[in-house]
Formats: sequence, structure tokens, C-alpha cells
Amino acid sequence: MSSPSSSTGRKMLVLRSFDGEEFKVEESVARLSETVKLLMEDGCADDDHIPLPNITGEALAKVLEYCKKHAAVGEESAVKKGETAAEKDAAVGESGEEKGKTVAEKDAAVGEESAAKKGETAAEKDLKEWDEGYIDVDMDILHSIIMTAHYLEVKGLMDLAMRRIVNLIKGKTPEQIRQTFGIRNDFSPEEEEEIQKQNQWAFE
Repeated sequence: MSSPSSSTGRKMLVLRSFDGEEFKVEESVARLSETVKLLMEDGCADDDHIPLPNITGEALAKVLEYCKKHAAVGEESAVKKGETAAEKDAAVGESGEEKGKTVAEKDAAVGEESAAKKGETAAEKDLKEWDEGYIDVDMDILHSIIMTAHYLEVKGLMDLAMRRIVNLIKGKTPEQIRQTFGIRNDFSPEEEEEIQKQNQWAFE
């Protein structure tokens, strides 16, 4: 059986959660997961269907949202870099014409290159803002994202989730942290004070 493909001709994979939900995604998206990539390389895909028995459909959908966004931005960035390289090659080939350009024309060319670089920076800024909005979720969803990203080994998402955790506990007292994460306190006041002294850096 031939591999399914998207309207653009790209290879598609179907990821199946343990509760039977199926998600058809491009291979470039699926490969952001080290777990899925290894399953593909080990020949564990059945007609391009990859079962993920430890993940619910709801959790998988949320993580795939992140993967699709980052795969699309990464592809767009690669295209821009390719265009820049081609433009530089063309400039080298036209070195004779370059000598004949006026100062104004050369300045205009430099301005266009600078604008292109600023565009890349803007794209990175937009992605960062998207990430912040994506991970600004309640604790139940955050926990689900962390567990799923860990199982799928989506490194970028794990880093993003860990930064979210750090921001949630930064500047908070132990009691506030326990309330945030729903943690029951098993320490006596004396034990808690001693732990805080030993790890003062974490409370600064």
C-alpha cells in the first residue's frame, strides 16, 4: 500500500492515541517527536499508522498543535535561508554589474538585506509570543502537556513547559507553591525552615 500524502505531495502519518483517536499529520511534524522518529526508523509503523498507547487523544491533540506550529515556522525559516543563499550566489555571479552600481543602488541592496534579517527576527518574536500563549494554561493541562511531551520526547516543548513551571514558582513562598501545585505539606515547621536554609538560592 502506498504511503498517504497531503495535497502538497508530502508524506503523511497517522498517529493513534490509546483511546482510538487518529491524527493525520505530515512526517515533518511527527518527526519533532524523538519517540515517533525512532518508531518510524525501527519499522514500527503499520501502513504509516503509529500507535501511541500511553497518550489520550486530548493530550496528543494539544502537543501536535505545538509541533505543527514549530514545523511550519521551521520550514518557512529554511526557505528564507535558501533564498538568501541563492541571492548571495547571484550577487557573486553578477560581480561585474556590482562594480557599475551607484552608491545609492548599493545602499538600497544593503537596506533590503537588513529588512530581510529584521523579518526573521520578527518571525522569531511572533513564535515566542505564540509559545507563551500556548503554554499559559491551567495546572491540569500543563501537567498533561509535560507528561505527553516527555513520553514523545519533544524537547522544545519540554523546555517551554519547564520554563512555565519556573515562572510559576519564582518569588513564591513554599506555602504558595504548594497551593499552586496542590502539594500536601509533610514537613514540620522546623524541617521546612532547615530545608529553606539549605536551598536559600531557590527562594531569592
